[in-house]
Amino acid sequence: MSSPDKKSSARFIAHQAVQRIEGDGAYTDIVLSHLLRRSELDPRDRAFISELVRGVIRWKKRLDWIVDRLFTGKKDQLPAEVRWILRE
Repeated sequence: MSSPDKKSSARFIAHQAVQRIEGDGAYTDIVLSHLLRRSELDPRDRAFISELVRGVIRWKKRLDWIVDRLFTGKKDQLPAEVRWILRE
């Protein structure tokens, strides 16, 4: 049995969504609708993506606070992409 393609995995799609929402200032519902419509994932994975992305956006300030407490460098030294991954 082969492993699922990285670009079709639920976590990869969730990361893409957070990246678009945070990086481009896109709307959560529009991004999720677009990405989930294009995916061939089963309903459970789609629900997981939706909950994960909405949770990251909803808890963003709290997650950033935690990341900031754990990161030993200066705040501006942490690349946005790394921050997005740590939130997820």
